[in-house]
Amino acid sequence: MLASGPQLRGAPVQRQAVALTLVAAVGFGAVLALIAEASTTLVGLFLALFVQRVTNVAVGGAALYVSVRRGAKALPEDGGMRVIRSALPALAFVGLADVAANGTYSLAAQSGPVTVAAVLANLYPVVTALCALALLKERLRAVQAAGAGLAVVGTVLLAAG
Repeated sequence: MLASGPQLRGAPVQRQAVALTLVAAVGFGAVLALIAEASTTLVGLFLALFVQRVTNVAVGGAALYVSVRRGAKALPEDGGMRVIRSALPALAFVGLADVAANGTYSLAAQSGPVTVAAVLANLYPVVTALCALALLKERLRAVQAAGAGLAVVGTVLLAAG
């Protein structure tokens, strides 16, 4: 939580944001547990990754359909297909990174305790903060640096047993 950069001052946190975050946390935890369970073999891993992608397309397509039925535009108004075509390489990289992350997590979960693999996989707020520092030249606040350090120390302690 600290590594992701909590605001210590400012507007109060809305209940809806907390509720949705908790639902997301349950979803992420369930996905990690189910990927580890479903992919006890290489075929199981490929099947789990395939079903995830098919489900992503079906749910995303349904959400887009409902959005358009309610009056939203299906394509960006400024540039339409040109904007989508120019974004495709970045979007493809996002998809490849997601598949690679889930696949390597599954392999890690098969090689050792699922709890250690899950904790290590969920260091992504730390990685996000460090990528923002390196790639976007954002500065980490002291609380973020402290949170990243604590997350790494805690992970090392957990992995050490």
